[in-house]
Amino acid sequence: MPTKKTNKAKQNPQQISQNPQDLAQKLTQNSLEDSLDFASSKASKNLILSIESSCDDSSLALTDIDTYSLIYHRKISQERAHNVYGGVVPEIASRLHCESLPLVLADMKAFLSSGSEFSHESDLHENDLREDLRGENPFGAIRAIAITTQPGLSVSLLQGLMMAKTLCASLNVPIISINHLIGHFYSLFIGKRYATMPMSVLLVSGGHTQILEANRADEFVVVASSKDDSFGECFDKVAKMLNLGYPGGSIIEQYAKKHEKIAKSKEANAKNGLNQSDDLCDLSPLPLPLKSSKELAFSFSGLKNATRLLIESFLDSHASGVKSDIKSSTRTKSSLDFASNHTSSTASNHNPNPASNFASSPARTLDRENILSEREIAHICASFQEAAISHICDKLTRYFAQKLEQNQPVQTLGIVGGASANLALRSAILDICKRYGANLILAPLEFCADNAAMIGRAGIEEYLAGNFSDTRSLEISPRNECPHLKIMT
Repeated sequence: MPTKKTNKAKQNPQQISQNPQDLAQKLTQNSLEDSLDFASSKASKNLILSIESSCDDSSLALTDIDTYSLIYHRKISQERAHNVYGGVVPEIASRLHCESLPLVLADMKAFLSSGSEFSHESDLHENDLREDLRGENPFGAIRAIAITTQPGLSVSLLQGLMMAKTLCASLNVPIISINHLIGHFYSLFIGKRYATMPMSVLLVSGGHTQILEANRADEFVVVASSKDDSFGECFDKVAKMLNLGYPGGSIIEQYAKKHEKIAKSKEANAKNGLNQSDDLCDLSPLPLPLKSSKELAFSFSGLKNATRLLIESFLDSHASGVKSDIKSSTRTKSSLDFASNHTSSTASNHNPNPASNFASSPARTLDRENILSEREIAHICASFQEAAISHICDKLTRYFAQKLEQNQPVQTLGIVGGASANLALRSAILDICKRYGANLILAPLEFCADNAAMIGRAGIEEYLAGNFSDTRSLEISPRNECPHLKIMT
């Protein structure tokens, strides 16, 4: 069992520059070299092997305990498998974890055996696996196994835990239990020796929308949560209503960008005296959730329903013979291809025609008799995204104001979670931080979604503090039961 060490906190924030010229570069911060302090990876003799399987990504990583460097990271995405259903199917996720986790482990073993240089490719497929090399124990430098145990899908968490326990028994190393939400916090500091604390964090993902306060490595406080759907989940459900596929966040964002280009084109034409009668260029006003409530909380179910009604209004207009400026028949193939291009970029090539998944999806809301145009889809997506982001910003502004009233102004804010990759959200929150004089820290885009690298970084803190679990008795939990994480009521 390793000796307990003292971990001294020190602030070293990766803050966003307030210079507007740096905005575009910083908001798309996605280079591993921008976020990692590299060391000689193969010279390390103290590694943590981390496992993440809380939902639909099978991921493993190796992190150097001494240098905090990320040595290895791979994950297999399940997006293509769940795409046809418009969301994650737990039973399928569990089965795919059972297949994928051993594949990534085999690749890790080959990596350690071959002495290959670090590669930060985010996804792995079966064809990418290298030949398993024989020789000395390649896992000899591993000192502990860090595993996500909560919260998440029980059947998915269980697959990761079983692998972790097996590795602990065979390597005779301790196990470290990691809370998934705390893991997301450490996605801000992958490869960094020090995590900024205290600081505030906005977590936006497919399962959670929360404001947390990271006071110490052993004290995280949830000060605001969603009463119903999460930010990312709402994007997925709206995409499902429009039959755009899964995950919905990136697809809706792309359609919103398409609407923005159309609106800018109209504005440019208006300046040149070319007036256009096009109601689709103006966003539909959707209700701002909890607008009149002083409660620090989020809610997206009402917005989701309002978006559904907006979709139905367009369908009703088609049924009554009122056509938009683009014929509805153009929706049938082109938009399905458009959605496919933004959901299968990280999936394997097993299906040569991913767009066919949408046409046969059992979760479809739109059918071939009720097809919306590209312009209408872009309009709906942009209207919804604008309202969803406005809700986040409204409550986040209220939080900043409350902290200021308490004479505890927010000095540093981090944005984490898969949905934090939305550039419109990042830009809007940057404006809030500028208004209140706070530093904004962003995770590289490749580490926003679930990944084992963040679990490994969190695992170092637990390792140095000597916080290990009993390998035999450790269990998973779909809910938060972590002593480090407190929820304010």
